Amino acid sequence: MRKQSIFLMALASFAFASCGDNKSTEGDTTTQAQMDSVAKATEEQARAAQQAANDSLIQVEAKRVADSTHMADSMAAAEKAAAEKKGTKHTSTPKTPKATPTPAPAKSDAPKNINDRPGANQTAAPKNINDRPGANK
Repeated sequence: MRKQSIFLMALASFAFASCGDNKSTEGDTTTQAQMDSVAKATEEQARAAQQAANDSLIQVEAKRVADSTHMADSMAAAEKAAAEKKGTKHTSTPKTPKATPTPAPAKSDAPKNINDRPGANQTAAPKNINDRPGANK
């Protein structure tokens, strides 16, 4: 009995699969203009989403700058009020110190050439960087 019911279910599924309507698919094709229209609409949606995201980031940055400026202004006002309360005048810009002239460079007694260094004129001392032991390695 079990084998018969399995056989009948398989036969029924085969019958349902083969009984589809025979509509032609020629009427279902889309034209190039329709595909272009869909592509353009999709592109426009993506551009609008990107523009909205960029606008949101710009607004967040502008709010941060405005808050920072507001905080700096309120801190300056508080400092000014505290200075007036003490009876001293507070300047918000610090005085810059006067620039001191730089002295002219002193004459250097340092050797101008590597061979002019102390000990270079002795016969046993190396006279060049490449004459030093291990320079060839």
